Formats: sequence, structure tokens, C-alpha cells
Amino acid sequence: MMEEVKEYKLNKNVDHDTLMKNGFLNITKGYMYRRKLYERSIILNITIDKEDMFMNLEVYDDYLKQPYIPFYNREMNKTNEVLKTVLVNFEKAISDLIKKGIII
Repeated sequence: MMEEVKEYKLNKNVDHDTLMKNGFLNITKGYMYRRKLYERSIILNITIDKEDMFMNLEVYDDYLKQPYIPFYNREMNKTNEVLKTVLVNFEKAISDLIKKGIII
């Protein structure tokens, strides 16, 4: 059975100041947040569309310029030590954003 990635949603009550105080960048159509999950290559990318207040979350391999495949296909990567580190750091990042009321 394939392990599914949990879906997170943007807290619709979050405001500009909260996002800016917590590391989000104000970009043309919304906000962007980047956090390293493993060295310099595996990144958590979160983008928020200002108009719709829609959030997109992606774990991205910055070296290969594509989504970090083991994160999305965990069943096949049980012994992947990089993935284990990525998962620990991902959970820390998500927990932090939940505590700050940015995502639910």
C-alpha cells in the first residue's frame, strides 16, 4: 500500500504581516516561502496566490530542477537516508507553520 502525502491548506485568515514576519517573500502574484530540507538541494517550496488565497506546497530537488520523487513515492524508498532527513525536516517546517497559524 502506497503511503500518501498529507494535504495541508492555507489558513484563510492569515494576513500579509503574518506571512512577511515568518519568512514569506512578497512576489508579483502572491507569496513564496522556501526552506531547506536537506543541505542545499532539497527544498520545501510554498507559493500562495494572493487573489484566490490558494496554497501550493512542493518538495523540490533544486539540483535536478524537479519535484523530489522519493518524497512522493515513499513506499519504494524505505531505506533512503536522505528521504528520512527530508521527512524529519519537513515535519518540523510544517509544524512550525501550523503553530504560527499559517497553514492548517
